[in-house]
Amino acid sequence: EPDLGSTLQSTFERALAHQRASDLDGALARYELFVQAAEQVDIPPLTYAEVLVNMGAIYAKRQDSARARDFFERALRLRDLSSAHVNLALLELAAGSESRKGQMPVEALVNAERHCRRAIALGDDPSSFATAQRVLQDIERSKAGGRG
Repeated sequence: EPDLGSTLQSTFERALAHQRASDLDGALARYELFVQAAEQVDIPPLTYAEVLVNMGAIYAKRQDSARARDFFERALRLRDLSSAHVNLALLELAAGSESRKGQMPVEALVNAERHCRRAIALGDDPSSFATAQRVLQDIERSKAGGRG
C-alpha cells in the first residue's frame, strides 16, 4: 500500500510535466485526480490552492476565461496566492480589452490593479511578483492616457 502523500506528490509532478510539455489534456486529467484525492484526505490547502491555479491557467490558455476565473477564485478561497491574483488581473484586462474596442473599461483597470497590488504585497512567488509589476506599469501608462 503506497503512502498517499507520495502518491499525491507524484500525481502532481506528472501533471506539471504534462503542463510543461503543453499536453493540456494530460495535465488537466492528472490535476483532477489530484484534487479528487486531496478532497478525501487532510491535505494542506497550500498545495491544493496551487493546483487550482495551475488548472485555471490551463483553462485560460484555452480561452475558457469563465472556468479559468472560477479556478483562480476557488484557489484564493483556500489561500491568498499571488499567482491567482496575477492570473485574475490578466483575465480582467483581457475581458476589458474585448468589451469595448480600443477603450479599456475603468472597472477592468481598477480590478486588475487591485489584484496586482495584492500579488506584489504577498510576494510569495518571484515570477508572479515580476508579472504583477509589469502589468501595473502598463495599467499606470493606460490610466495616464499614454498610447503605445
